[in-house]
Amino acid sequence: GTLHVKEGKSILSVTMNNETKDVEVTTSYANGAYTVEGDVMLADFSALKAVSALAEACKALHTGVDGVSKTWDEAHFKGTVYFAPGFGK
Repeated sequence: GTLHVKEGKSILSVTMNNETKDVEVTTSYANGAYTVEGDVMLADFSALKAVSALAEACKALHTGVDGVSKTWDEAHFKGTVYFAPGFGK
């Protein structure tokens, strides 16, 4: 995706299933590492059919001691770019 700033907020354009959405993200820079992270709702990308298929395929793995199977329809992402010492100088 493309990272940009809108009205003081960091926004990442995320594309999945041929759909692009702007997602507000948090960013940080420390010790030569720039990190971006955020959350997406898979329904926003027409991915609920895939979530249902995953839930069915992994039902036994996702079933707790209470007998309830749970697969979330949201996903968290995090990416880090590491810069070499002296980069940009």
